Amino acid sequence: MTEVNKKKIAEYQRVSSGGQDLLMQVSANKQYLSRYNKHDILKFIDYDVSATKLTLEKRPSLNRLLQTIREGKISTVVIYERDRLARDVYEYIKIAKNFYQHNIEVVFTASNAPPFSEDIFLETWYGLYAQFEGQKIRTRLYDTQKRYPSKMIGYKKVKQKNEKTFYKAQKEIKTILQNLFQEFSLIESREDLIEVILTYQSKLSRTNERILDILRTPFFAAHYTDSDGHFYPLEHVEAIISLELFKQVQKKRESLEKMIDEVKLSPHKEALILPICGVCMNELTFQKGKIGQEGKYVCKKHKKISIPSEELDAHLKQSVKLYIQTLSPKKLESLCINSINKVKQRLHQQGLLYKKKIEEKCIETCIQNHIKMAQKTLNKNIIEIKLLRDKLIKTDDQLTALEMLKEEVTYITSLLKDNFLNKLNNTDYKDLANLLIDKAILQDDSLMVHYYFNEFQDRGPNK
Repeated sequence: MTEVNKKKIAEYQRVSSGGQDLLMQVSANKQYLSRYNKHDILKFIDYDVSATKLTLEKRPSLNRLLQTIREGKISTVVIYERDRLARDVYEYIKIAKNFYQHNIEVVFTASNAPPFSEDIFLETWYGLYAQFEGQKIRTRLYDTQKRYPSKMIGYKKVKQKNEKTFYKAQKEIKTILQNLFQEFSLIESREDLIEVILTYQSKLSRTNERILDILRTPFFAAHYTDSDGHFYPLEHVEAIISLELFKQVQKKRESLEKMIDEVKLSPHKEALILPICGVCMNELTFQKGKIGQEGKYVCKKHKKISIPSEELDAHLKQSVKLYIQTLSPKKLESLCINSINKVKQRLHQQGLLYKKKIEEKCIETCIQNHIKMAQKTLNKNIIEIKLLRDKLIKTDDQLTALEMLKEEVTYITSLLKDNFLNKLNNTDYKDLANLLIDKAILQDDSLMVHYYFNEFQDRGPNK
């Protein structure tokens, strides 16, 4: 193998946060790498990259490593431990399969790390262990954050004589938080809920989501909870509310859960289709409503052209229902199947042509090779045959896909005959609206909906 084509040794390192360093990984890897020329080693380092928070695709150096492996430039990968590659077993196996596929020698340098196995099942177990370790780390961090948050509204961190941190309540905010919990525990209606959230949004300068988050945080009662919901006291925290009041608020939250979700979603709920102004033909802008109120669509230039999102949704759903009832399942199936058959016929002829060219090129290569064809010409013919073969395989795949599409068309048209409209949910209507509606034009006193697929109708569409 020439120096130019010589494969390299890859060293991969990863640390999860900027506060960590690579010293341990560098030191362990160095002992193995010292036997190689430094010019033969490629370094791949993911710094401040968490394997539990970021998916495989979002780890840049690891992706560069895998790409370099796929390009055939790497012979060996040196890593401290499996958990540097991944903390998710599915991601780890995906990486391991890359190693298997390209015959990569994998070296783990941690003293207690089992050697890389040729047995995928054994590597799966090792990957599971790395995943569980990652979950334990995440749990420890979460528990620490619950007990010792870096910042918490209503509290100031104070260093005591013994150098331990104590969370002292701030007088001006303490009373506001006490009133928030007390008033929430007395809520009886949607109006009460909206009033409490709006009031304390203003008083605490927090979003409605943060107000609701405060109400489910036991830290304010100087307690924390484990995964089973058991409460434990926090001696280093001054309680702003009693544990009893906190528990009352949680019961109230549970009883109001559906109402809370509605209040959270209503200002942000957008309609099925973005409407157009009937005057200037520009798209309307969605304006979020205040908490407890729905949003609406408004034209920037013509303020009178506006409609609440829920009212628009109701009109569009009714229009889609009426339009679908005008479609002819027979026409739909006939036109689609005919179109698919035309494409299949064209692909079939194309496939026959590829087969003919492959046969001709094979015969030509055999004859020429018999009379000592030049190596360059032989290689060129082999490449052409491979390209033609790939095109033939792709054509066969397309023919198979079209046959499946014919079955899907038959199934969809059977649904149209089966009164399926009564079985649709909001997501189904959104999908149908995006598929069927060309545009929705809003005038002062009307909504005009234009549809695609008019050729499939038995009679004119309902607008």
